[in-house]
Amino acid sequence: MYCSEHYFYSYYSLSVNNFYNFSFYLPPLEVQVDPGGGDPGGSGENYSTATAFTVIVVDSFTYPLSDVKVVISRYMNNTGEFEEIVSSITDGYGEIQVFLIPNVKVHVSLTKSGYVQVGDKFWTPLLDNYGNGITKTFSMEVSPDYVANKSFWEMCDFTGVMYNNGSLYVSFSDSNSETTGASFYTYEVFNVSSTLLATNTTVLSSFGFWVTGINISRVHEVVLYLNHSTLGFIVIKITVNPLRTPSEDTAEIEADLTSTLGDNPLGWVNMLFLFIPVLVLLVVFGPKNAGMGIVGSGLYIGFASLFIDVPDTLILLAPFVIAIGIILVIVKKRRENL
Repeated sequence: MYCSEHYFYSYYSLSVNNFYNFSFYLPPLEVQVDPGGGDPGGSGENYSTATAFTVIVVDSFTYPLSDVKVVISRYMNNTGEFEEIVSSITDGYGEIQVFLIPNVKVHVSLTKSGYVQVGDKFWTPLLDNYGNGITKTFSMEVSPDYVANKSFWEMCDFTGVMYNNGSLYVSFSDSNSETTGASFYTYEVFNVSSTLLATNTTVLSSFGFWVTGINISRVHEVVLYLNHSTLGFIVIKITVNPLRTPSEDTAEIEADLTSTLGDNPLGWVNMLFLFIPVLVLLVVFGPKNAGMGIVGSGLYIGFASLFIDVPDTLILLAPFVIAIGIILVIVKKRRENL
C-alpha cells in the first residue's frame, strides 16, 4: 500500500481466497484541534499540522517485537470517548510509522499473542527542536499464561551444563519433533542484574550450542522462546548454578596461604585484601587528610564485601566509618575557612 501524500509504504502478507478489511486514518495537512491537547473541554480553535512519528515496540529485554498490532485512539470532543484513528502492525524492526497531530494526547494499545502490554498507554506526541516527530518506545512482556507447564517437560528436554574450562553447553530436544522455531537467550546473573551473553536460534527439534568465556562463579540463565505445533508459543527458563562461589574461592585461597605461612587469627585473605588496603589508604592521605582516608576506608570495606568474606561487624560499621570521615572533612574545611 502506498500513500502518495507522505510517501508512506506498508506491507502485508495476504492469502488467496481470504477477505481483508483495511482502515486508514489520513489526517489533512492542517487540522483543527482544541487548545487542551485533545482533552475534554477544548474549544477547537487552534490549528496544527500532521507529522510523521515512529513508534517502536520492544520486549522486556529491549529487543524489537515484530507483528505487534498497534491501535492508536484519540479523544474526540463530539463523542466524549477515545476513538481509533490508527491501526497497524510492527515490522521486523518492531516499528510502525504514523501521522499524528503533535501535542494531542492519544491512547496506544498493543496486542501480540503470548505478550501483555506494560508501562505507558497514553502518549502525547512531541516535536524536537527541528520540527521532527520524537520517536516513542512502548514495551511488552511475556504473558504469564504462556509460561510452559508440565506438558513441556513431558515432550521436551532442555538442560544447561557448566564446565571448569569456562564454558556452558545448552541442549534441547523435542521427542515429538513438533518444534517450528526456537530462540535461546543466555544471560549471566550478578547482583540482581542480567547480561546477555549469547543468542541462538533454530528450527530443529534437536539442538545444542556452546557459550564460552563465562564466569563459572556466577549464576547463568537460559531463556527459551519456543514455537511448538502442540504447545503453541511458550517460554521456558532454566537456571545453571555456578561451579564455584566467591566464598569457595576465598576459602581455597585462605587454605593455601595458611598451609604456606601458618595460622593467622585475622585471616590471611582479610589481611591481604582488607586490612592492608585500608592501612594504605590511611597512610596515603596522611594526618592532614585523615577524613578522606577514613571515607575511603569505609567505602573500600563495603566494596570488598562483594568479593571476600568480610566479617559482619565490619560491614555494619562501614556506614559509620564513612560518616565519621565526612564529619572530619567538613570540620577541616571550616577550620581552613576561619
